[in-house]
Amino acid sequence: MASPGRSILILYGSETGNSQDIAEELGSLCQRLHFKSHVEELDAADLNSLLQHQLVIFVISTTGQGDMPHNSLLFWRKLLRKKLPPGCLSQVRYTCFGLGDSTYLKFNWAARKLIRRLEQLGANTFFDCFEADERFDDGIEGAFSSWAGKFYDHLLEEYPPPAGRAPISDDSILPPKWSLSPALSRSSTDSAKIISHSDIDVPPPGPLPIPDGWEATLAESKRMTPLSHWQDVRLLGFDVPSRAAGQKLACNPGDCLTIYPKNFPEDVQKLITLMSWESVADQQIDLSACPSLPRNLHASQPCTIRQLLLENIDFTSIPRRSFFKSMSYFATDPNHKERLLEFTKTEFLDEYFDYATRSRRTILEVLDEFTSVKIPPERLLDISPSSAAATSASPTGSPPRPPHRRR
Repeated sequence: MASPGRSILILYGSETGNSQDIAEELGSLCQRLHFKSHVEELDAADLNSLLQHQLVIFVISTTGQGDMPHNSLLFWRKLLRKKLPPGCLSQVRYTCFGLGDSTYLKFNWAARKLIRRLEQLGANTFFDCFEADERFDDGIEGAFSSWAGKFYDHLLEEYPPPAGRAPISDDSILPPKWSLSPALSRSSTDSAKIISHSDIDVPPPGPLPIPDGWEATLAESKRMTPLSHWQDVRLLGFDVPSRAAGQKLACNPGDCLTIYPKNFPEDVQKLITLMSWESVADQQIDLSACPSLPRNLHASQPCTIRQLLLENIDFTSIPRRSFFKSMSYFATDPNHKERLLEFTKTEFLDEYFDYATRSRRTILEVLDEFTSVKIPPERLLDISPSSAAATSASPTGSPPRPPHRRR
């Protein structure tokens, strides 16, 4: 439990989840030191919220040609307002962890622009900011692991836990940030409202219930790089049906289109079986019973665990190291637990890359190998990433330049 007055706001700007994952890890790290940590995307914050917390951490990627990530543009515009007086953020104490790729000219520009503007408004750092580079020998993962260790030591020395309260051990699992327990406790097995999984063998049709969403049809997929090039960069064209007068889809160069892919029922059933969720997979649940949910969870209401797995949870992505940490808490085989924890340690970073990243092993495949891991269904949202991918936009009829690698 957090101590009164010890609060940290952790804000991230991310296109495809790397910055968010690091922000969530920092949130857990701070919780173990009895801080009340709030992790949000940058656009969810305003300038007043920066002043309401003892410390603020920014985690931000650079996208495009030195651009701010899509989910930070609103916050960035607020920060750039000319009417803001120079010392309006003088009470803010912050640090920043930037993610970038030094092969691009505008390396880590998003973090640099953010820091420069914060300084102009009077904010002060409480710990050294850091620019992580994908070209580091250990990549961004290794850079973050090293920086986070020093950051933890700094907090422990400069902001020690209250007297009589020791840091929470890494061996102890933290309470879930998003728990399905309230929804599961209200669940019912109304089979008339549930699509039987035996009736379908392809992902369910139809878009997700995304507010202000537009339906579009993929009309073109053209490769823009030669076959000899290692990267398959494509120009995607979409047909968007017209709407009533006054409703226009605004699209500008550099905009991002977020794609939410769905999973195959066969893979969903395999995961349900591996986790022993058969008894709850098709129970109707009301997510409105949950006090908080991930911001980008666009789920039908009501729904089931199976529907969440089909439409909202990305369990075919490459697991990040934080996922192995989460898995270790639910491993009943000591050998499995030991191996999972090895993947989270800096000295075993190459083994993690070989096992997961380079081989492109998916979360589902990892769970299939570590069969003693049984994740409680109520923690599904807390440990599994949402299903989303991003692509850049260009003017109509104008092919885009090969985009910056998304982070």
